[in-house]
Amino acid sequence: MKVSKLIYDNTKNSSDLFYRTSFKAPDPILFIEFRNKKYLILNDLEIERGKSEAKVDSVLPLSSISRKIKSNSIEQVILHLLKEFKRRDYVEITRTI
Repeated sequence: MKVSKLIYDNTKNSSDLFYRTSFKAPDPILFIEFRNKKYLILNDLEIERGKSEAKVDSVLPLSSISRKIKSNSIEQVILHLLKEFKRRDYVEITRTI
């Protein structure tokens, strides 16, 4: 079984989030680790800083994901991203959001 990690929090509350990304954020951010790759999903104001400071494989803009799914709900964004990962590889999704 493959183990993935998903964290939605700020780095003040989650030392695990800071440890995994080396990125400080006062507002909640979304982190996903899947198949040994780390993804950080940030708002538009943090994108450039995230690209230069975060120790992740990819920084994705929250706004473009929200536009694509036509929702600003973080729950919908998470579900969309998990479905995208599922399309690429087997991931079991249990909805408990």
